[in-house]
Amino acid sequence: MIMRDAVVEGSGNFDHLGFFNGHLKSEHTDLQHFRLHRNAAAAAGIRSTDLPVYKTSITNRDLKVNVTRGGIKNFDTAIHRVGDCIPAVVAGNTSVTCTLSFDGILAELVAVTKGDNLLNIVKSVDVEAVVYNTTGRLEITAAPNRPGFVRTLFVEGVNFDVRPGSNLDLNEVRMNNFKMHIANFLREELYMNIYGNYHVLLNQASARMSFALS
Repeated sequence: MIMRDAVVEGSGNFDHLGFFNGHLKSEHTDLQHFRLHRNAAAAAGIRSTDLPVYKTSITNRDLKVNVTRGGIKNFDTAIHRVGDCIPAVVAGNTSVTCTLSFDGILAELVAVTKGDNLLNIVKSVDVEAVVYNTTGRLEITAAPNRPGFVRTLFVEGVNFDVRPGSNLDLNEVRMNNFKMHIANFLREELYMNIYGNYHVLLNQASARMSFALS
């Protein structure tokens, strides 16, 4: 049973949401219209933070890392469904469950570092990090003749491919530690956005429709 077995109804404003009214029939359809405000769901800022990367021998220093600015983007183009959505009736309520891919969400940040060499030079390093091999579960439920709402939004784990600028000079062990700290920080930031603003937008979008199984 796939998404076309579900009947979706909503107000005229629901046309621009595009997530349930036919668009989920394609695995390659993104969520670019699944939002109430274009800029709100397309990108999000990240907080500044300090991340220590400890030395690995007497020939190098502790690396001080200060993330000064950055953002996470591609919420509007990267997120898409994987496989078919599964509609069901549970306790008289209609429920539609989908697996979503978050691959392609991109984080960009600037890290001011000190200690990547014995001269203790301060550097400004551009860092990119791309989400890969990451899926989540979305379930939207509606009682008969009632608007839908997000019952479940769950992302089990987020994987980041971290790509520092070429001016960061670290040995393999310290580079891996740097990437790990950046990935852990960005994972927290992404979770806060997915379960925060993005969840709110999904709920607002779901509330504009009602649906039932045919």
